Amino acid sequence: MMQDFKPRPKQAEILAYERGYMGIAAVPGSGKTWTLSRLAVEIIRSNLLADGQEVLIVTLVNSAVDNFSARIGEFIQGEQLMPKIGYRVRTLHGLAHDIVRRRPDLLNLDENFQIVDEPDSVGIVEDAARSWLRQHPNALDHYLIEDVYENEQKKENLYRSKIHEHVREVSWNFIQLAKDNGLSFGRLSQRLEEVRDSLPLAAMCIDIYGVYQRALEYRGAVDFSDLIRMADQALSLDESYLAYYRDLWPYILEDEAQDSSVMQERILEKLAGVGGNWVRVGDPNQAIFETFTTADPELLRNFIADKAGFQRELPNSGRSTEGIIRLANELIRWVMEEHPVEDARIALSPPPIEPTPPGDPQPNPPDDETYIYFDDQERSLGEELEFVANDAGAWIEAHPESTLAVLVPAAWIGQNLVEQLEARDLPYTDTLLKITYSTRKTVGAMTHVLNHLANPKDARRLANAYKAWRRDKQDDADTWPVIERIAKEIAKLPSVEDFVWPGPAMDALDGLLATLEDDDLSDELEEFRRIVRRWQGAVLLPVDQLILTIGQDLFRQASELALVHKVALDLRRSRIQNEEWSLNDTANELKMIATRKRRGNYTGFGEDDREFEPQKYAGKICVATMHKAKGLEWDRVHLVGVSNYDFPSGQPYDYYRSRRWFWRDELDLQAEAEAQLDNLLGRTDFDWKEEGEGTKDAEMEYVKERLRLFYVGITRAKKELVVTWNTGNRGDNRPAAAFTALRTYLESDQNDAAL
Repeated sequence: MMQDFKPRPKQAEILAYERGYMGIAAVPGSGKTWTLSRLAVEIIRSNLLADGQEVLIVTLVNSAVDNFSARIGEFIQGEQLMPKIGYRVRTLHGLAHDIVRRRPDLLNLDENFQIVDEPDSVGIVEDAARSWLRQHPNALDHYLIEDVYENEQKKENLYRSKIHEHVREVSWNFIQLAKDNGLSFGRLSQRLEEVRDSLPLAAMCIDIYGVYQRALEYRGAVDFSDLIRMADQALSLDESYLAYYRDLWPYILEDEAQDSSVMQERILEKLAGVGGNWVRVGDPNQAIFETFTTADPELLRNFIADKAGFQRELPNSGRSTEGIIRLANELIRWVMEEHPVEDARIALSPPPIEPTPPGDPQPNPPDDETYIYFDDQERSLGEELEFVANDAGAWIEAHPESTLAVLVPAAWIGQNLVEQLEARDLPYTDTLLKITYSTRKTVGAMTHVLNHLANPKDARRLANAYKAWRRDKQDDADTWPVIERIAKEIAKLPSVEDFVWPGPAMDALDGLLATLEDDDLSDELEEFRRIVRRWQGAVLLPVDQLILTIGQDLFRQASELALVHKVALDLRRSRIQNEEWSLNDTANELKMIATRKRRGNYTGFGEDDREFEPQKYAGKICVATMHKAKGLEWDRVHLVGVSNYDFPSGQPYDYYRSRRWFWRDELDLQAEAEAQLDNLLGRTDFDWKEEGEGTKDAEMEYVKERLRLFYVGITRAKKELVVTWNTGNRGDNRPAAAFTALRTYLESDQNDAAL
């Protein structure tokens, strides 16, 4: 053991492990990374491994791989053991890649097979979905609301503007779920032929699945879901290959097991084998990715209850004051005992959080530093964000050495808040948002130029391109009003061509200068005209070269230019997949990126987005989604938008993000497609799901996930917590049921204390 640290009693129980299946339920801030890392070192130093064997640690994301590797490396050095020997840390994707890359012949793969990343995969599915809709133009009419169904023009516009994107989303999720269950296109097609009942959504998704797989095969590539599925398949096809890995990794330690999927559990169980050594640690109360992935927290709960020979807990946490801990535990109790919908009462479960024992090296912050405020003031979203910006700004000014986060339920709300912070000139960081404010502004500037090039006769678009070119002066209080005035006059030009390409008899620049009454602007506008000509001349180049040309004229910072290169590559791939695209289509694709409606990794340009350390941003307001905040902690936390829209409770008056206004009966077509997939696999009539049941099931799962998300948000706070809500776009949102329950608890607790 490390001489300068004595483990807590519950940690010591885990570190005494030698072999078998062990399941660990860990609370937020309980030190599970330290414990699992230390356990790996204990296994190595205790001579439980033969020469050449390793402890395999499987975790969720790349930043966690780095964290585990660094922590184990420190322990190894402290024990004076050989560095980087005896252990391997992998994400599931990294593990699957190791297995498949070593023996691609088992799977009839070329040894130089390629892996298609998620943005490219989504693009292929989108093309397949668009093609399917062209071939089946009325296939989804049955699901439309009557108002749209009876109006051909409205229906046509909707198919073009909304439905094709939704079909892509539904198909993409269907394909990922099918692959996670090991279901190939061929098997699903065969099963569809055997089922006599009509399953139109499943049929649509299977058709698109087939096109998608053929596109991957044409490229000699696999996607990440294929990689995992094929790793499982490889371990089943060759017993000697499985035996090789069982011998190489006699101990498997799994982190964040609450986010495990069916396929991840299947692979690790195969590697461990009957009577093997497998440790799974996680917190089912922090399972918040079901909506976006194929994760299922019940897998860990069932493992602990039914398979683990040893059940352990990590209940002690030194992260928060005891007041914050009591609040989090009250949420668990209320959900389990009093939630208005009985089916939701399994969303949270024991163990409750316990403070650290006396003498612990990580003591809880003093309880007299606790501040908890549930604001019940009725406000619009804009008013809520104004309140939060003012409150957070005042607090961070008074506590420049402390950390503060504003956690939002959706990235676009975070972007709106950032604009409020910008307007107040408050210090902030938004690197944890899906796309940062600076990235959005950079992509937006390129969008304005492309919009001009797509419509070169539109004077207003030329004016926007001019402002994009002068964007570096946006914070100059003296210069920017002049730029705004110039842009306003450019927008009034009767002929853009007479300005950009003047003839001998007519130069619109002369009239522009006369209107502006400032001949000193002549050189600047001449330079702008020269650059616009270069942009127009570059229109005939491949799209990536066009973007690079524009970027060189607009940007100077290294992070901006790196982003330009990524966008250029992404647009080149999109144009290859969409040969019929016009320049206007390309501009719209760029706009989708700028407005966060297109998947892709556009985070962290200019920042290290692999690991975020809140303390590095002391004195700044950190804006993040609640999902991105998992695993992090701040002195003060604001939770925004805790209403019945973002945190529904299964009541008739609740709204759900998954509902699209144009589908009848408030159906969630993604959930209905997944229910039809279940019907394909069902063995008896008892398993059959009627229309609407999939929607109801999905909405209840969402209710449970959002309760866990609220729990995650609360447990990010070390000392102070402020929770607010808003009335939403319709003006009829109300505080979430959990918000009201905890506010009532706080009022009761304060009254008891007064007595």
